[in-house]
Amino acid sequence: MHVNSSASMLIQKLVGEQTLFFTLSQQKNCKELAEFFLENGADPDILNESGETPLHLALSNRSYQTAEFLVTKEINLCLKDMEENTVLHLAAKLEESKFLELLIGKYQSLDLSIDEENEDGMTALCNAIKSSRGTNVELLLFAGALPNLNFIRGDGYLKFLKLEKYLANVFTLSQKDFCVGSEDSKQILYKFGFNIDWKKRLGEEALHYAVSNGSVNVVKLLITYNFDVNGLNKEGQTPLMLANRIEIYKSLLSAGASQYSGYSDGNTWLHITAKDKSREFVEHVLKKDPTLINKTNKLGETALHIAVKNDKVFIVKLLLDLKADPNIENKEGKTPIIYAIENKSTRYVELLMKHSAKIDFLDANGILKKEQNFLFASVEFVELLLKKKNFKVNAADAKGLTPLHHAAKCGNLKVVQLLLKDGADVNAEDSNGNTSLHYADEGGGHVVSFLIEYSSDINHKNMDGDTPLHFSSQKIEPEISKILLAKRACPDLTNSDGNTPLQLAIIDLYVVNEIGPFSIWKERLHLLEIAQLLIDHSFELNRQNNNGDTALHLAVSKGEFEIVKALIAREAEISLTNKREVNRPSSSISKNASIHRTNKDGNTPLQLTIKEMYRSRCLDGTDISFEIDRLMKIAQLLIDHASKLDRQNNNGDTALHLAVLANELEIVEKLIERREIWLSETLNSSDQAIKSRKRKRSSDF
Repeated sequence: MHVNSSASMLIQKLVGEQTLFFTLSQQKNCKELAEFFLENGADPDILNESGETPLHLALSNRSYQTAEFLVTKEINLCLKDMEENTVLHLAAKLEESKFLELLIGKYQSLDLSIDEENEDGMTALCNAIKSSRGTNVELLLFAGALPNLNFIRGDGYLKFLKLEKYLANVFTLSQKDFCVGSEDSKQILYKFGFNIDWKKRLGEEALHYAVSNGSVNVVKLLITYNFDVNGLNKEGQTPLMLANRIEIYKSLLSAGASQYSGYSDGNTWLHITAKDKSREFVEHVLKKDPTLINKTNKLGETALHIAVKNDKVFIVKLLLDLKADPNIENKEGKTPIIYAIENKSTRYVELLMKHSAKIDFLDANGILKKEQNFLFASVEFVELLLKKKNFKVNAADAKGLTPLHHAAKCGNLKVVQLLLKDGADVNAEDSNGNTSLHYADEGGGHVVSFLIEYSSDINHKNMDGDTPLHFSSQKIEPEISKILLAKRACPDLTNSDGNTPLQLAIIDLYVVNEIGPFSIWKERLHLLEIAQLLIDHSFELNRQNNNGDTALHLAVSKGEFEIVKALIAREAEISLTNKREVNRPSSSISKNASIHRTNKDGNTPLQLTIKEMYRSRCLDGTDISFEIDRLMKIAQLLIDHASKLDRQNNNGDTALHLAVLANELEIVEKLIERREIWLSETLNSSDQAIKSRKRKRSSDF
């Protein structure tokens, strides 16, 4: 299609403005339009701002007809875009392989390299593998493309697995019929042109990668092509060190792999297998060379040291069953059991002790060493300890803790029972006045229930004034608080800060909210359950702590609507129980939660709520609106139940003053509405009183 000279000049001007690029990038299969531009002087190799030629754009837009047309023209196939991609890089990623085949033929006819790398070190073959284009991978491999192991190493072993899959397709070999050394297999390889130097093609470390990935058939194939089974990779590892499948391990050994090469740190093959292989590996190694079982490396460590350090329990059991010596010391003087103690592994300590491991657990005073106290969780260990003549069941450590304190904390009931049977003092106190019942809060409800029966005082206070119930109210375990309350632990005792267990539970609720109200919602629900338990059992809900705060003050200041609601509900409930003359510690004690009591600043719970709302609105964050909504609910609840809304704090401010200052219009309206109702009720009450007096006077006459 030709045009006159003036039209041609116009076209060249348009081409200069990159109209051709625009056309190719916006439309698919615009072959005729591209042909028109090129026949009238357009440059097929012109680059746009991104360094792309028309062919780059056609491939990016999957305009196959246009791309096929452009390839037939005299174009420069070596041009790269800004990311150094050739058109071959782009074609390798396409699902349609027909064009790649055409392009490869063009490259071969021009003797161009198909292994050019882009700025990320990716070749066309890398792109095909990464895009999972199996046919494209085969086409490139047939054409002699070299697998890029730098790409495999950088992006992980997944890419090598894909390469293995496509190699298997090319070789037409399956795991079922593959046989190393098979002449049929070799003929298939030769047929496809793979009778070349594989080491050059895949790189010296190809065998290492195949072994690491457990690629049995590829390993066997590479062994056939004389890859070095004792060669070292850049990390100084032989293929045998990387073997993770017993079949590969046996194949490497059969091919001459040495269990004694490459271990500069003095490790034997048994050390290696004990660290990160399976029990089957260790069994195979020791079957071949039983003398390795107690061999030491340059650090003086045996395979048993290694297995204990790396938490290989089945290998530890195997080595001990095969008579590994548990008392060999390394150059630091450590035996395997010391590593078990350092890792606080009761399981390994028990295993090693059963096989005659020796260690001096007790100091000169018959006290277990500090780093070994976790062993009070082990029945087997404590049974052994009780047999030692120098063990003292009530000996206290530097912090005043006896074995029973530690056992209660660890939570093994059988150990607690063993110690009590041997004469442990259940009422012994540590240096802060805590008994074993205080520590049992950490050990669990079963230990708490048992120790209560032996304890002389369930309400024993430590030096901070905390009872076991104070401790349990902060442990996020409702079950323990239930047990203590059922056994008549007093919920109204205060500690040195003046806080009851209920007040501590409310304070801890706030801490949980600060950490994250959604990330640890389970803990919050448990604390709410504990708080409700304590509210239900308390006789003195109006106790003020050293700051003058009652439980209601704290619940309000922390924005705990559920607790506020529960506390106020108790006031209505008590008006009923008082009529029934329930048993109480003292007739002067009230169970009602007062919503009028003030703290040290003279604030009622309602005034505190309004102040908290003001503070919250001054903050930023996604949870602020949620917090304000909760406080608004609390304020409305308090207003509905309050009879004294005109209380002034120490600054002379009433709730209405504070609501106005905080610009809380909704609360202001609610307060005014309640005031009007109250005035109306007062006037009605006054009128009734006057009428009553008048009737009384008339009756007197």
